[in-house]
Amino acid sequence: MNNLLHKCLSLTVCSVIALNHSFAQKHSVAFTTNPHTGAMSTLTINGDARNMNWLVATDGSQYPWIKEQYGWGLGYLTEKNGGDSTQYEWKTPAGIDQDGSVTYNAGTIQIRVKRQLNNGELTERYTFLNTGKNVAALSDIGIYTPLNDNYPDAVTCENSRTDVHIWEGESAAYINAVRMSGFPPHLGLVVTKGSIDRYEIYEPVYRLCHFKKNNRPLCFSRSCSF
Repeated sequence: MNNLLHKCLSLTVCSVIALNHSFAQKHSVAFTTNPHTGAMSTLTINGDARNMNWLVATDGSQYPWIKEQYGWGLGYLTEKNGGDSTQYEWKTPAGIDQDGSVTYNAGTIQIRVKRQLNNGELTERYTFLNTGKNVAALSDIGIYTPLNDNYPDAVTCENSRTDVHIWEGESAAYINAVRMSGFPPHLGLVVTKGSIDRYEIYEPVYRLCHFKKNNRPLCFSRSCSF
């Protein structure tokens, strides 16, 4: 009989740091989560005079077609088990612990998301666990990271939108998210364990083709095997 656990991949997806480039001053970040999905719904910087939410609203209020299934930290994967390949999404928690850690199930794969604030920095850890009896190979793993990079009007863009720069540099991958006006503070996101070798602009519905591509949620995706 095969062991239930063949391999557990632990990946620290981000360490979020806010910097005021004028003074190289570090700011602390704050976040809230959706109680129904466990996804991160707001990401703000303490002391930000503009009180910007760095994430696209996923309740349909910002874009009617972007709803809570695209929340930060939800995602999808393709599992190959034997000769069959199946794509799964994780969007409904199997459980939420008292410390805020969230567990999802996608096929025979359990995904555990843990978020911690340390000295004003937010670190996320995604652990993928094979709970089945057979070896499972995973590919096309995507984690939604819907940063607020879109263009409604000039005033909103200056104060409440970000220009996102992405480097998919495997173990050195990072995001540099700069407020469009250049007014500090800004955000940085860096992989501290694991590897990300590409990103996608994800298109949830066809009509997004009628809008600028930056209106679509961002997701990181990479391939690995368990």
